[in-house]
Amino acid sequence: MPRLPSVPLPPGCGVSTFFLYLVNMNKMNVWNHQYSHPSQPECQCDEGAEPSTSSQPSTSNGEMEETNGECVLSVDSLASSIEYKSDAPPNNGPLRKALEELITTERDYVMGLRKTMALYHNVEPVRSTLGCTQRLVKNQEKLLIALERCFAPLQKDSEMDQLTEISASVSKVFIDSCGHLKVHAEYAAAFLRLQRAVSASDELKERLKSLNPSGEHSTSYESRMIQPVQRVARYPLLLDAISRCCTTSRETANITEQAASKMRSLLHYVNEMQRIEEHLSPRLKSIRAKHAQFLLSKGLRMEMGEMIMLVKVLWVQTTTEVDCFLFVYSSLVLLLPSTSSPQTESVLLPLDEVSFQEATDSSLLLLHIPLFSSSSTPFVYHINLPSPARKHLIKHIRKARLTLQSASQCWWKRFNIK
Repeated sequence: MPRLPSVPLPPGCGVSTFFLYLVNMNKMNVWNHQYSHPSQPECQCDEGAEPSTSSQPSTSNGEMEETNGECVLSVDSLASSIEYKSDAPPNNGPLRKALEELITTERDYVMGLRKTMALYHNVEPVRSTLGCTQRLVKNQEKLLIALERCFAPLQKDSEMDQLTEISASVSKVFIDSCGHLKVHAEYAAAFLRLQRAVSASDELKERLKSLNPSGEHSTSYESRMIQPVQRVARYPLLLDAISRCCTTSRETANITEQAASKMRSLLHYVNEMQRIEEHLSPRLKSIRAKHAQFLLSKGLRMEMGEMIMLVKVLWVQTTTEVDCFLFVYSSLVLLLPSTSSPQTESVLLPLDEVSFQEATDSSLLLLHIPLFSSSSTPFVYHINLPSPARKHLIKHIRKARLTLQSASQCWWKRFNIK
């Protein structure tokens, strides 16, 4: 066996340090041999690929040893592979993965919305039926910009405290954006109308099919246009995943749970809009047509996008009780009997003419005093509903009235009317 040549140690270099130097030199020789060998494939990494979130080094080449709770490469494996030990603290992986899944899928969603707009929005009746699509895309772009700002501090070696701060910022963005995301409900109802229009027109069906030359279902108009409804259903799941990983901060976990709860309420609202579109849309359309002059004279809007709340109530009349839907729009309240009957008609009440009085835990009196009326005696509508729903109804009516009053004051100031 040939002897190794005698190599003087550099000043201040111990034997153990020099041994590691020789191992590293041997490792580099293996590196050069592997990557210069013609049988080895080229590296296929993308230049803009995301860094690995794992805190454990790869085990594809070489053996692992556990020392003081850390996985490190044994000396024997150093010569056969190149491994990097992550500086990230343990247990960061799940939270990082949940955060990256949120931002990555949001980018893909916004990109998909833009492609859908470019492909189908110029086709009639897609443009007229899905008129809210442009507003939806704009709101999602604003949401993505806000999320990107939250993720700006994220680094490969970000510690748990920084990931927790990012989680809190992301959650606050969703809480603040909940109102703007309600356009998804309007979109979901409009999408059902479009599906009915496509089913009734072979010409429209062929026109939309021609815009998908690949013929694949994933690029069809149904798959592309259903994405907003699917995305709303996914928001609570993504935020729940982040909340479960915020184990070091109860405050951040609470904020994230609050954001997830907001998104679940939004999902319920979207589902309600679809249910209304399926079962009540013809009746609502008939009411709008019947009271068109009244709505116009009062400046009231009864479109789907103006709806704030829907609740089932019992309308107590003098001789009977009627099951009703109570709609709260941004400018009016609608009492709609569950079944159409000539004996009981729907009632439209302008929101700025409505007040309420709590009678019992399950009873509420809606008081209607028309503006400029000579009589000060209100029309009273006695309704029964469960206590939790009653509290929500009162809250939403108050909030809608404040919003309406604020908008009215802005209008007066705009024209310098005192």
